Amino acid sequence: HVLREWIGLFTYFCLLCLRGGPINPSDAIHKIAPRPLLITHGEKDSIVPISHGMDLFEAAQHPKDHLWVPDCEHTHVFDVDPSGWKEKTRTLLDAVMQSDGGRPHVL
Repeated sequence: HVLREWIGLFTYFCLLCLRGGPINPSDAIHKIAPRPLLITHGEKDSIVPISHGMDLFEAAQHPKDHLWVPDCEHTHVFDVDPSGWKEKTRTLLDAVMQSDGGRPHVL
């Protein structure tokens, strides 16, 4: 249940960002904490520069982690580095399930 809430929140945030919705990622990223955050990005992304991911990571509050994947294009992080993605995602999901006694947060 907690995981479903977290994934739903994440998906909503991503969709709003992609469609140019009312959320500016740089302005909103600090609101994700105290939820754990993982930012993944391909270093050769020709659609969204890696600097955007790095800027968001710097603006985010803890707990946070990142996975920058060399020679990786947009949306191909899992394809290029599946073991890195699985390790980071497993760590993130463990943190989500342990955060605040497993109770979901509301932005």
